Amino acid sequence: MTTLSVLLGLDLAGMDEEEEQTPTPPPKPKETAPPPPKEEDLPENKRMALKEKELGNAAYKKKDFATALKHYEEALKHDPTNMTYVSNQAGKN
Repeated sequence: MTTLSVLLGLDLAGMDEEEEQTPTPPPKPKETAPPPPKEEDLPENKRMALKEKELGNAAYKKKDFATALKHYEEALKHDPTNMTYVSNQAGKN
């Protein structure tokens, strides 16, 4: 171990003393994102958009892509600010 420390240029004796003198700082708490708003807290148009999206997802799982696309288009009409509905249309075409 001594030979290796000399070859690497490390002072193992000094490292032991430094470790004892410098306490490690406590880990920082993880920043958590606020929970998404509950459906009942959303405006009517966004609730309707979510319902259309869920209907579209159900149709997509049944491989009824035409129906799924119609639901995603309706969802986008209700909430044009949510790009999820646009990406659903793009990914499902």
